[in-house]
Amino acid sequence: MADTIKSIYEKNKQRRVYSREMEINHTFMGSFEVLGRDSDKQKIIDILMKPNKEGETVDVIPIVGLGGLGKTTLAKLVYSDKKIDENFDLKMWVSVPADFDMIKLMKEAYSSATGQDHVELEADELENRLLEELVDKKFLLVLDDVWNNISDRWENLKNLFMQQQACGSKIVATTRSKQVAKLTAGTAPGCDLTCLPHKDCMSLFLKSAFREETKKANPELIEIGGQVVEKCGGNPLVVKTLGTLLYQNTNMCDWSLIKESVITYKGAR
Repeated sequence: MADTIKSIYEKNKQRRVYSREMEINHTFMGSFEVLGRDSDKQKIIDILMKPNKEGETVDVIPIVGLGGLGKTTLAKLVYSDKKIDENFDLKMWVSVPADFDMIKLMKEAYSSATGQDHVELEADELENRLLEELVDKKFLLVLDDVWNNISDRWENLKNLFMQQQACGSKIVATTRSKQVAKLTAGTAPGCDLTCLPHKDCMSLFLKSAFREETKKANPELIEIGGQVVEKCGGNPLVVKTLGTLLYQNTNMCDWSLIKESVITYKGAR
């Protein structure tokens, strides 16, 4: 499959003319990238709006699912929702390093909280500065892509953020690992992402492959596209990648090659 994709990409490279504006917009979330996740988004927002269990300063909500199901995209949707802005005094987004290094985590959290880049502080001062930012604030912290399941490190991090006094704060942790999700889960329920239904995947594929020209698309290409989507097992990243690969390509042979090359993806089922 990799050789087929590379061959088609190289062959069509010259006729793929992207404007700078399209390149920029493509790096941000478009509405078609999050099809089928409205109920998941609302579920997480509802959890975040609820008060914490008595005695809990910080609740932890894991979002767990296999790669490509849209955990980070879903977390971004929640993070940027107006209700979240109204409900929390402070928001922080941290891309978690693979080694779960506490210094790196604190630096990114402090940077996100203050808007300061290139934070260079000693560990003690960094911790004190971060805690100062959290004093009496109800905060939302998103820990994106947590891999490490060492309980001591997780407890150290949780204890750090539980030192502030404003109850109702929440931590959202995205992870591929059910073991990590179990470790991080607090008293609040989490969100276990599943595959997208075929209808939503098809919409995503068509918008990736044809943009606004779907109504003018060759019905035969759409039929082949449906067979490609069927093999993607409901994984939106796989669907979008293949759709984007075929953007501006009307060569029936190339579409058929992709269809034959894709191995049925069962990971998301």
